[in-house]
Amino acid sequence: MHFFSKLILVVLVILPSTLAAVNGKCSGRNGICISTGNCKKYGGTYYSGKCPNDPNDIKCCDSIPCKANDGRSGNCKFTNQCGSNYETISNKCPGGSDFKCCVQKKAVNPPPATSGKKPKYFTIEELTRSSTATARGINNTPSAEIKKKLESLIVNCLDPIREIYGKPINVSSGYRCEALNKAVGGATNSQHKKGEAADLVPAAGGNLRDIYKAIIKFGNYDQFIIEKSGGSQWAHVSYTSNPRRQILYYNGSSYKDVTNNYQSYI
Repeated sequence: MHFFSKLILVVLVILPSTLAAVNGKCSGRNGICISTGNCKKYGGTYYSGKCPNDPNDIKCCDSIPCKANDGRSGNCKFTNQCGSNYETISNKCPGGSDFKCCVQKKAVNPPPATSGKKPKYFTIEELTRSSTATARGINNTPSAEIKKKLESLIVNCLDPIREIYGKPINVSSGYRCEALNKAVGGATNSQHKKGEAADLVPAAGGNLRDIYKAIIKFGNYDQFIIEKSGGSQWAHVSYTSNPRRQILYYNGSSYKDVTNNYQSYI
């Protein structure tokens, strides 16, 4: 009996180290333990040594991107890892039913500019002013429809950001007509052409990082881009009546969605 007791004890000690906890939480990361092939399929990054009880091909898969059906970007996480400002979407991620696409909740649309609000800190004139347009003789006068969008951008987005920031902010680029957008190398689908976006830089004595923080605290932007190119840095922010609340990072050549991990980029 003494021999069999020892044998049972050995089995109990060895068994946990050989069982696999596939679809379980990683050790020391927020990812999930899945096969490396499945991780690649979903666009994640896998890490060794974070799933110690699993077979060799099972590794910690983290930073798995996902999208809601309406285009909102997010990351796959265990449901208890999503904050109160996020919602979970099923059938977008690998693993079990408790590992879902975590995206920011849709913002409640603010009242339109026609609700009686008037621009306080910014003017349509400064959002249409352009040294490039002046130098090249480009007429950057906005239409009546574009003017309404610019006023909405100011009242519902730029002015609130300025209130939070607490200091003067300069607009380095606002509305761009088609010719001006082409002249400055803007994207063909740029929201600048629609009167929905502005590039912001701090006035003298200000701090760009604090503007980034003010935009994030404001939260009701359509798209916030942390732009760094050719030694210059600025904040691109846009506004629409149905904001996506998306954060991108631009390094001068490509864009990266950092909506859920922007902290290391500001």
